[in-house]
Amino acid sequence: VQLQIEDYTRRIREEDIGSANKPFSERITTRSPSPEPIYDSDGKRLNSRQYRMRRKFEEKRSELVAQMLKLNPSYVPPTDYRLFLCFISRISAGRITEKVMIPQDDHPEINFVGLLIGPRGNTLKLLERDVCIYIYCSRARIIIRGKGSVKEGKNPGGYMLPGEDEPLHAYITGCTEEQVKRAQNQVVWSNGGV
Repeated sequence: VQLQIEDYTRRIREEDIGSANKPFSERITTRSPSPEPIYDSDGKRLNSRQYRMRRKFEEKRSELVAQMLKLNPSYVPPTDYRLFLCFISRISAGRITEKVMIPQDDHPEINFVGLLIGPRGNTLKLLERDVCIYIYCSRARIIIRGKGSVKEGKNPGGYMLPGEDEPLHAYITGCTEEQVKRAQNQVVWSNGGV
């Protein structure tokens, strides 16, 4: 099981999706037809073949890690392993941004927005402040976006907010990679045992 986990981890890191080693004629005949392309608000394709294969490998690796943890409770998963949260990274206008996907669909009984924001937004402010105590820079920003981030009827004007067509996620911006990673860890930590 551990060898399979290591194999999937290697394939995910190297983005080895399986058919690159086959001759071109075999790749064309053995591949299933691609679904219609889906694009996000930035024009980036969400369901490319590499993305689908990566998700498939991550799901298989997740199952194997769960199996390994049952066999050996002291097993330490790979460093880039995340059970539910996946990270999408971008650099824009000198600030580094991250999206931490929140598994609202997998756990509808948990109010993730309430957990992250807290009473009167104090939990979110504390998360941002904790990041900046250790890193001397302008403040990191953590914004909750996506479906379910705004209460029904609270959107003045009825216009679409940025990221509203995406799944629920925490949008983190900061001026250093370390600051963003620290904020990312705070968001993952505040999601607790999920």
